Amino acid sequence: MPINFTEIEVVSFDQYRAEIGRLEGAFLFRGQTNDWPLAHSLERRLAVWGIPLSDAPEIERLLIRDFCRKAGPEINPLIQSDTLYCLSVMQHHGAPTRLLDVTYSPYVAAKFAFDGAGVEGVIWCFQYSWLLHTTARAVGGDLVRRRNIDEHRNNESYEEMYGSLPPRAFVFSENPFLLNQRSIIQKGAFLCPGNVAVTMEENFSEIRSDDPQPGIVKLKLNLNRAETLNFAEQLRRMNVSSAVLFPGLDGFSRALGEEVFLYADLARTLTGRPDYIDPIEIAP
Repeated sequence: MPINFTEIEVVSFDQYRAEIGRLEGAFLFRGQTNDWPLAHSLERRLAVWGIPLSDAPEIERLLIRDFCRKAGPEINPLIQSDTLYCLSVMQHHGAPTRLLDVTYSPYVAAKFAFDGAGVEGVIWCFQYSWLLHTTARAVGGDLVRRRNIDEHRNNESYEEMYGSLPPRAFVFSENPFLLNQRSIIQKGAFLCPGNVAVTMEENFSEIRSDDPQPGIVKLKLNLNRAETLNFAEQLRRMNVSSAVLFPGLDGFSRALGEEVFLYADLARTLTGRPDYIDPIEIAP
């Protein structure tokens, strides 16, 4: 069964801003440079090796076990006692997990969709209240409420929600209580599937919802050259770049590649050279 969502083509930054403004309620956003299926990194990694997803629960257990043993409690003792926190640290450092990265910021998501001038990128939009209510129907409202109360956002409630047998299909918004710097800067969160033995899309498609409208919207970029440049410039002016989202020399270096269009303008004026040309003189 396919995911139920609304798809909207976006041809300009102004339209993107308008579409975001039309979304009702709180949303989580995910930017992708291509219209790939929604799939978490563990699902993708198993597919590369030709390993069936039915093996994922046991493989996930072993990955967590190995990470906890070798990473050491000096990272944070919570990796030994809080599975969600452990998964978030693993995700942060590039290990395959069941978590799917999302953000509360539509412009951070747009940056990831547009990364490297990806003019065919997509931004998935997930309505938080829809995720909340569909998950409550799958696991019960009491458990969902407990996951949203700090003192109960622990491994006991995590295992009760995600470790049940047989597993239940749903997708919920999660975040550990302790956040790392990158997550804070990127306004990050995660979507977590209830059943890791099937695809992320199957977890979405198996949701039974009585809502008249789907809680998922896909905004698909289709930008011409002028709008590609405008989109990049608008994000730069909003200070949404790799230099900001990934603090340090690596992020700054990535940003240099993202802003080649800016350096092309500077090159035409011979910026920094003795024969510098005033841009006013070469303006059309």
